[in-house]
Amino acid sequence: MNNNPFKRGRIEVLPDAGNQPDPTQQKIDYYQQNHEKIVDPIVLASLRKHREDVLHGSRSLNMLIPNFYRKPGDWDIYSPNEKKRALAFEEAIDKKVGADITETIHIEVPKSIFGFNAADEDDSSKDLYRVVAPRVSNDGEIDVMSKPKNLKTTRHKGITHESLESQYARTVTRRHRQPMKASQARSDQTEIEDYWYVRGRTPPTVPSMRMQFTTTQPTSIRMSRKRVSRPLLFRV
Repeated sequence: MNNNPFKRGRIEVLPDAGNQPDPTQQKIDYYQQNHEKIVDPIVLASLRKHREDVLHGSRSLNMLIPNFYRKPGDWDIYSPNEKKRALAFEEAIDKKVGADITETIHIEVPKSIFGFNAADEDDSSKDLYRVVAPRVSNDGEIDVMSKPKNLKTTRHKGITHESLESQYARTVTRRHRQPMKASQARSDQTEIEDYWYVRGRTPPTVPSMRMQFTTTQPTSIRMSRKRVSRPLLFRV
């Protein structure tokens, strides 16, 4: 029997490898379109499991203050195991997507940028581990920082948050130490104050300070930025 398709009047069209979709690009596109649905459940599950980790920033304010909403950016977390937690987030996201989408960057950040008083701490900078997806966006997905000493916290729906009083104090401080975020910080400050006024509370007094303009902070951040090594889960 002659199995030659051409001699039998039948032509088989073989798939053109050059026209096949790149599986890596498919996963990148999938992550880009669904990154909140992928990342958010992973972070929330971790926060509920690890009570020692503390949520703060816009995600926390959205949960703590009824009717408050600021378009959430990245997740901001304090942890006593900041490097370990960031790498765990990276691994969980990559497993969910099925490709090495994310990586973890270590940044040494001056405490003054985040509203911390360096005189009250052991070091003048804090370790920040940022989980990013460089092939999708330049924005960070999750920021995990070392947990400040004597941080005031509160529990809300199974998650540990930095207390509203503490976040308010740092928001006021950030207005003066981060000029580029002064408008956002002022908006957050007003929302917190309105929330307290409705409940008959007076906002706590925060020491005033002059606006600080400096050219050394951004340079120190860029110079100390480096990728944290982790064995690849997937070869892409």
